[in-house]
Amino acid sequence: MYRVHQRTVDVEGYVSVNSIRYSAPVSWIGRRVEVRETRDKIDIELDTRHIVTHDRALTPLHQRIMLPDTDRRAWTALNARTRTPRNKR
Repeated sequence: MYRVHQRTVDVEGYVSVNSIRYSAPVSWIGRRVEVRETRDKIDIELDTRHIVTHDRALTPLHQRIMLPDTDRRAWTALNARTRTPRNKR
């Protein structure tokens, strides 16, 4: 048995389920996905051919569960380079 949630992948590449953020591929940012929550896993599905699976975390709340993919590391590096520093007064 599972619960189904509709989510949008946020600007950092995560979807939130029960206050825990699970990563999705960077190319899914801004896209609507279906999240299936079972007792021991979280499936994030863009369509029938594109599914990401995470082990379900129960605690601590507000943690981030990340995919170990090079696409995410590349996006993080690019994001760090394109940020503009805040002006100090």
